[in-house]
Amino acid sequence: KKMVDAIAFINSDAQAAAAMLEIAQHGPKDIRDYAAWWGQHRLKNDWKHVQLSDVFPEPPPIRKPPPNTRLDTSFTPPGEPIYKSAHGKASIDLDIRGAKRIYLVADSTHAKSGDAFWIAPVLTNAESSVELTQIPWTMAFSGGIPSGPPPAPNKASSARRKKPPRPPLTVSPGLTKLSNGQPAIRVTGRSVIAYDVNALKPLRLQVTASEATAVEGQIFFSIFVDTSNSGKDILPAHSLPDVPGSASLGRAIFHSNHIGCAKCHIINGYGGEIGPDLSQIARKHSAIALHEDILKPHAAIAAGFETMTVLTTKGTTISGLQVSAGDPIVLKDASGAVHSITRKNTDTIFPSKNSLMPELANVLTTEELSSLIQFLQSAANQQSDM
Repeated sequence: KKMVDAIAFINSDAQAAAAMLEIAQHGPKDIRDYAAWWGQHRLKNDWKHVQLSDVFPEPPPIRKPPPNTRLDTSFTPPGEPIYKSAHGKASIDLDIRGAKRIYLVADSTHAKSGDAFWIAPVLTNAESSVELTQIPWTMAFSGGIPSGPPPAPNKASSARRKKPPRPPLTVSPGLTKLSNGQPAIRVTGRSVIAYDVNALKPLRLQVTASEATAVEGQIFFSIFVDTSNSGKDILPAHSLPDVPGSASLGRAIFHSNHIGCAKCHIINGYGGEIGPDLSQIARKHSAIALHEDILKPHAAIAAGFETMTVLTTKGTTISGLQVSAGDPIVLKDASGAVHSITRKNTDTIFPSKNSLMPELANVLTTEELSSLIQFLQSAANQQSDM
């Protein structure tokens, strides 16, 4: 695809158009449609005066995936909760000093989930109090499949259960106010809300948890706390087996806007193409090697994914993955934005020693790092079994 992109960005060039036509007609089967789309597109602008020996094949229509093929965003925090309610309502006051992350979990004892509220959640530190309803969560979902007993199977449902069920569609929790004016977070069990509280240095968490269903005692609540190291204190790779992790949490981290791995990397067909396909890397690399890859992205940059920097004649710099080295030079930055710089406006272009990938040691806890590695390895193993 990179080669096709590079050819597509060569302007007003008969050779480039002819090469694209050759790929569209006789290239690798998995790339022909892509080349046909580029050819049809470029013939409408920069290649419109180019005379070709044949016409480009008609690319297939772009089909939007149906909503129910969306990735399951539900996840389970690792370890054991520091609090778990015995019934459907609770006034909670917890010592959470040392917490880097907190997870508010609502679940149902029934197969059919019900609604619940986290009412007036407040963090208190040595200096002040902060309402959780006033700060953004890092990851959250509401409406996942409850962990209560599933409905009894019958012959009809067993006959239909030849394929694994699709992941449940989930939504974000909702912020609301109760009739007494108290702020609350409304969820549908099963739900999890994750907060990054590292900078707040909290001492206590106070919240009232209440179900909003007609049948009392259907919802129960639990709270998980991640106190593992982060930043410069993150554990060395050989200690990872001793750290609890959750592959489902790792999946949520990978696809979250908070960390943004999926903006640049593909795993099992989902994600961006700025960085290498992590399905392949996770299959080849050990957990220790993945640890190094994530925390030290500048140490070893995969071939073909080196960062290039353009210094323009106006004195500005643009860095990104080089899509085309022709005229114009085309770079794609870490956000996915494409920058086109003509040779006339380029002062110099040089390789950067740094990767586009950010330093994740500053944003991950050891528990999150362990979860992310578990997800990458489990996803790679699933693909190799297909």
